[in-house]
Amino acid sequence: PALGYRGSRLLLGQPELFSAQARAIARASAHGPVRVTYPMIVDEQQFLKLRTRFMQSISGIEIGNIDHGVMFEVPAACICAERILEAADFGSIGTNDLVQYLLAVDRDNGLVASDYAPDRPAFWKVIEHITDAAEQFGKPLSLCGEMGGQPQYLPKLMARNIRCVSVSPRLIGLARVTARRSQSVTVKE
Repeated sequence: PALGYRGSRLLLGQPELFSAQARAIARASAHGPVRVTYPMIVDEQQFLKLRTRFMQSISGIEIGNIDHGVMFEVPAACICAERILEAADFGSIGTNDLVQYLLAVDRDNGLVASDYAPDRPAFWKVIEHITDAAEQFGKPLSLCGEMGGQPQYLPKLMARNIRCVSVSPRLIGLARVTARRSQSVTVKE
């Protein structure tokens, strides 16, 4: 289900699975830097618990550089962005789930899917809150989700100092062109 036993709750509830994943990631880090993003984090305590379990799971394994970050997709985590980003190495905004949870709309339900629209004041206030926290602590912040590949949103994201977005391969060219154009234009709200 969209709400329930998934993401970080699943990792905490399945310690054997989490430990196996942590060990595999640690072994991969010996070949190059790795970033671990913890999904569906609710607050900094949950993040710290997972990071601690990760480090305990890889005890004795030769590792390289491993950064630990948070996916901001649960409104509670967004509200606590300062405390989380003080502890984490980086953050990423998961727009698909964040819009869904913030607006209480199931994007897969045809009866309400038309209300699934990130261009709402509440969403942009949350984005600004997270970007301000990332700037405050000097932490890298990226964006994950469909809106990263939508040209109408890229200028607004860039105006909020989001410089790294994930997009589907077919939208990379369009995102690059939009980003270049946005750098020379002031975004008006």
